[in-house]
Amino acid sequence: MDLFLADGLPPSVAAAVHREALRALRPFIREAWVDAISDEPWPPEVLPAYERLLTLSESRTAVDIDLRDDGQFAVLVALAPYTISAECRRDDVLVYSAGDTGRALSVTVTEAEAAVLRAHLAAAGLPPDALRRREGGPRRGWCG
Repeated sequence: MDLFLADGLPPSVAAAVHREALRALRPFIREAWVDAISDEPWPPEVLPAYERLLTLSESRTAVDIDLRDDGQFAVLVALAPYTISAECRRDDVLVYSAGDTGRALSVTVTEAEAAVLRAHLAAAGLPPDALRRREGGPRRGWCG
């Protein structure tokens, strides 16, 4: 099942959806990376995460995140809503894809994973329709 970030969400709500999606999907993903690039200034509250990311690689693109390391996962959670690109995969499935400095998010999940994701969103007080199925068929490209 492909789900996409709903249009028109306030930026703070969209960022929270990104964060909760990552927390919910962490058990189901095997690899992740994030770009240390944003089209807008990094919010002050994520600057420590940005600085930590810069220590993980000489590259500013596709910086690998060790999902077993809670500190590195926290960096991913902090920066994914603001980066130009972050991806998480399970084998050959792109489970989480964020981009466009937080304005785009798609997740590909099973029905069981979608239930976990919805529970996380509800527990965080986020709108139940913050992630929606795309009308008109399967996704047609990056982030929907």
